Amino acid sequence: MKHVLLLSAGNPCRAIVAEALSNKYITSREPISIIGAGMSNDGTINPYVMKALEEEGVDITTLKPKMMEDVMQESFDLVVTLCDHSKENCPVFPSPVSTIHMGFPVIEDDEAACKELVVKVKTKLVPIIQNELA
Repeated sequence: MKHVLLLSAGNPCRAIVAEALSNKYITSREPISIIGAGMSNDGTINPYVMKALEEEGVDITTLKPKMMEDVMQESFDLVVTLCDHSKENCPVFPSPVSTIHMGFPVIEDDEAACKELVVKVKTKLVPIIQNELA
């Protein structure tokens, strides 16, 4: 099984969107585990992100923000940093791991920006991860 970590500074938007869309659209011959986590978060998900993901056909009932500390015990094959902060502060992993950086802007309470994030993750990030896992 391949394990992918999608890491962001917080976790109300970028990591949630990246996890949800990667799990929806990435296919693999072998099982994959794709987890989004934040370096910090307040336990909430941006409601506009939830709406945009629901419009994309994602089952939002299972989405939960996760902290980096919650997933650090796992061994990852690929780590994707989703913002400059997570790139600059990415933890050191016990074993070598491939990393990719694709920075996305901070999304506040802006419905249009959340929809744009969904489109960018789906059209730009998901194909990159798919290619790395091939």
